[in-house]
Amino acid sequence: MDQESNFNSLLSNDLFIEWVKNNPTASDWLAFKSKHPLPDEEIELARSIILQISHPISFDASDALQEEVWKNIHKSTASKYSLKHFGILAVCLLVILIGFFKFSQNRQPTDTELALEISDQWIEYTNTTDSNWPVDLSDGSQVILEPQAKLKYPRRFSQKTRKVQLTGDAFFDIAHDTLKPFYVYANEALIRVLGTSFYVKAEEDDKDIQVIVKTGKVAVYKGKEVIEYQAKRIDQLEPIVVTPNQIATLNKSQLKFHKRLVSRPMITKSLESMNKIFFENASIHEIAKALEKAYGIEIVVDERISDNCRLTTTLTDQPLFEKLKIICDPLGLEYFEKDVRIHINGNCKN
Repeated sequence: MDQESNFNSLLSNDLFIEWVKNNPTASDWLAFKSKHPLPDEEIELARSIILQISHPISFDASDALQEEVWKNIHKSTASKYSLKHFGILAVCLLVILIGFFKFSQNRQPTDTELALEISDQWIEYTNTTDSNWPVDLSDGSQVILEPQAKLKYPRRFSQKTRKVQLTGDAFFDIAHDTLKPFYVYANEALIRVLGTSFYVKAEEDDKDIQVIVKTGKVAVYKGKEVIEYQAKRIDQLEPIVVTPNQIATLNKSQLKFHKRLVSRPMITKSLESMNKIFFENASIHEIAKALEKAYGIEIVVDERISDNCRLTTTLTDQPLFEKLKIICDPLGLEYFEKDVRIHINGNCKN
């Protein structure tokens, strides 16, 4: 089967349609694409057409609107697909418009946009479903869009950089490429990464933008610097660097950063990476170093606490702050967070 007929068959393939509508997990995407020779953007286009049919948006199907829909379809296919595709797309368009017409008979039409807009250079996708939705980018990166989130991204990234625009909340899993940094423009923030995973909360109506890192690290820049970046080298700017278990918050009105630990830090390395799970007569310094290594969080023990401050205990799957309570309470010590570090102070009872 050649590439053209393969694309045609996707739009009428019952298994493909069922898979798109009911089973859109990341592993399924990878499994499907490994068996089909089509480029990512062609699979994405076929998937998006099917989604438009499955989730019609209510509006008045006027002549002007129909003409605009045809324009978008023409832009996205004229340079790449033959007239055979337009026959299929015409049928899809007809089904969509019939659905719109029937739906509008029962309620007043509203001014909404198509969830997917496509041009020769970029794709703009809005998650109109009630669940998180994966979007695969051409470099192997994946973005999980939460409901109502919008992502604008190029069909193909440039040779030097990878840039996308986000409105709303999304999780990014970025393919590593030291030669092509990845940039996320999220309202008043610019996020720069090389290869990592992180969460961005960038609702238009919220006063803050939040970046939470799962793996690796990211650099976040203020809004004014986003504009200046067009005329300056990125390494001349002063970012805030965010690492795992940290949250960077940018106040959009004041353009001020605040960084703190997440409320429930996660282990960034397996428990086996800790030198000991069962600590027998271990010093508080030894236990703190093991926790620091497992969570990737700096834990500072007051230098006045001697190595004679020791404890025998077992740490398993408790949350980090519960672990700290287990080791500090018997020794009469206290712990607190300051400047994205955990500090342990006090007079040891031993």
